[in-house]
Amino acid sequence: MTSAESWPPPPPPPNTSHKPIGRKIGCLVSVAGVLLALSPLLFLAAALPFVDLDGMNEGNSSLAALPWLLYFSVPLGVIIVVVGLVIWLVAMMAKK
Repeated sequence: MTSAESWPPPPPPPNTSHKPIGRKIGCLVSVAGVLLALSPLLFLAAALPFVDLDGMNEGNSSLAALPWLLYFSVPLGVIIVVVGLVIWLVAMMAKK
């Protein structure tokens, strides 16, 4: 082999072990958005067996005021779910 045949060296083979993770990230972000949106209800459901509900209202218990947090967590959770779905769709379109 002459020096002219070995220069420039051939390009490296394509990396086939690279796997796109956009779909996984999109799904995880969407699940996190749903959990964030429903977190006040989940916390309330977990705490209900340990409290006495007689005479409880929003004025004398912070636990009874937890459903009001849904006004903040649901819109934020919906935005996060939409962002996750956009990430997932972009990853799906890039795959094709």
